[in-house]
Amino acid sequence: MLLPLDFAHSIRHHLRRTSIAATLLTTLSLAPATASAATVNCFLTVPPEPLSAIGLATPYQLSGPGCHEANAGTAAFVEATILDPGSGALFTYKPIVVDAGTTPAVPPLVPLLPVGGVVGIGIGFNGDNLTLLDSGGSLSQGRCVNGLGPSIFGQVSFCNNEAFFGAANAAIESGVIHVPQRGTAADGQVCPSTWSWNVVDMDPVDNTDTRYLVVNGKIAQDTQTNRTLFPNATVLRNPGDFLYTDQFLDPAVGCQPWQVRDLSDPLGGTSPSQQLDELQARFTQSQDGSNALLVDGDEMVLVNGQLNLDKTNAYRVNVDQPTASTLADANTAPYCRGMLQIGLPHVVADKAFLEAAPPIDPAVANNFYTFTAVRFQQAFGPDFLNCTGLLHVQNPVTVTTDSNGVAIAATINLHPASTARLSS
Repeated sequence: MLLPLDFAHSIRHHLRRTSIAATLLTTLSLAPATASAATVNCFLTVPPEPLSAIGLATPYQLSGPGCHEANAGTAAFVEATILDPGSGALFTYKPIVVDAGTTPAVPPLVPLLPVGGVVGIGIGFNGDNLTLLDSGGSLSQGRCVNGLGPSIFGQVSFCNNEAFFGAANAAIESGVIHVPQRGTAADGQVCPSTWSWNVVDMDPVDNTDTRYLVVNGKIAQDTQTNRTLFPNATVLRNPGDFLYTDQFLDPAVGCQPWQVRDLSDPLGGTSPSQQLDELQARFTQSQDGSNALLVDGDEMVLVNGQLNLDKTNAYRVNVDQPTASTLADANTAPYCRGMLQIGLPHVVADKAFLEAAPPIDPAVANNFYTFTAVRFQQAFGPDFLNCTGLLHVQNPVTVTTDSNGVAIAATINLHPASTARLSS
């Protein structure tokens, strides 16, 4: 069966953060909640030589008070994409995470890596703050980036992603790698990318596509073999823009993510990844004329509550986004305007397709359209992005809920009223 995505935990995470500064951007929340909860801080020990075949197959170790990998609210996730620079072939691999001092339900498959292969690793977390810990020099060996010095990003980290994207971009530009076009959605528009305005919310390009199986409290890689071995296993997922796009929005509008051979799976299965999504967005999204990129107000890139260009760019280069020359180049207000003027009309145009799709969590909304409306409403603010304050407009989304708090209808006003005070 499918383990719920713990969206209530996710939104409580954001409510805690906005109590500190209501105008700060916050990490991905996909569903409403009213209660607060304690901050969830965990640690993840990166195994030695994490870019090697043995390192990829060695479990990462989760630790910290109350931190358990089988708990959806404190689970961490790791995914890798591997480039063969000679042939241009790309592969994915899903390293496993276990509680410190424990073993996985099934030993991970050791991948056969191409000679000279370049590995990029993305790390996501369902709690608040995940700090990477060294093991035998692993952080330097993996060129791991947890933030800017002691100021961590929060939910996300990367190992060797900057080098991976550098090699992959060069291979694409030289014609060694051919990036697939995104195709045409059921609405006649180009299929979404993770840089599309109808995809992003308060945190663009966060977390991973990785899923794990929970088998009697232990963790296994989500492969065809393990699903057959453990048909009653629950599934852990990592809520973020990659999961939202690849596993939910794409199927709703008749699209498919870019997938390649998954070296975790002995039967030769395929999977998407954050690195594949970002490569495809970089080389196809520009055709749409507008890109939804990470902004400087995102709490993940603040330093002591202040805007910081270096940290903003440290995140951007690890998700293959162009760096900003100044903070003005990554300003939040234009991002809010893109969500309102480009993203929301696309959601409205897709209403019939989204209403026909099941909700991500039936405890939140009765279909995917109402779920998406809730997601936009909360991201737009005032509490999260504070787009209402930055653009001086009312929130354009009104949601109707039933007695259980489930969204059952949504009204969207594409021309929200101004809240700016008239000068005397």
